[in-house]
Amino acid sequence: MRSQEFIIEDDEEFERDVNVIQQAYNMTGVDVQFALSVRNKCRTYLEEVNFRPCSEYGLYRGLQNANADYVFKKIRTQDRNPKDSTKQLHTQLNKFYTENFGANFRDAMFCTGSYELAQEFGQAYTIFPVGDFKYLWDMDSKDIYVEFLNYARKSNIKAEGPEYTTQIAEAFIEDVISKHTFDSTDLMTAIKRGHEIMIRGKSYLACRVSNTIEKGIEEICKL
Repeated sequence: MRSQEFIIEDDEEFERDVNVIQQAYNMTGVDVQFALSVRNKCRTYLEEVNFRPCSEYGLYRGLQNANADYVFKKIRTQDRNPKDSTKQLHTQLNKFYTENFGANFRDAMFCTGSYELAQEFGQAYTIFPVGDFKYLWDMDSKDIYVEFLNYARKSNIKAEGPEYTTQIAEAFIEDVISKHTFDSTDLMTAIKRGHEIMIRGKSYLACRVSNTIEKGIEEICKL
């Protein structure tokens, strides 16, 4: 990650505090720069989790083809093709989310509070949404697609091909999803439960480092 992506504060007392944390947790200069960037760019997220984004409320995402310890990426929210679910289910869910929650949350970044679950989709990184963002999670389901597959197996719909996939998606949302409870204000509970969390925003920072370095990052975020 380029150094100009980070913000360094010109304050002697603050710098002394940072140096103390850096030495206590054996952090490199790059580690410190990343922590300062999170502290300054991810304030909304840090406030959501009471400035405990690593020790108690880690937000994770499985990234493929990522090999750096630190990553800065944009959140893709348009023209997203579903990785696992059908296009018809993706479209119908977006319609449901837009009508009920004001945004097509299926076109979002998917994260979870479960490190193990994130690993199933790639290398697990700790995620820090940048700036303002919106999120939504289903309080009654950890994995909507698994629930959809179970529903489809029991379905009596007789149509075939695209007609079937559209009808089954519409029926699933009406019979199951519409009866679920969704939340967009309690991120800490979503993380603790290990649920799938849909996040809409502009970008995010991510790291893949030791627990010791993560603790150091968290301490700098609290300054």
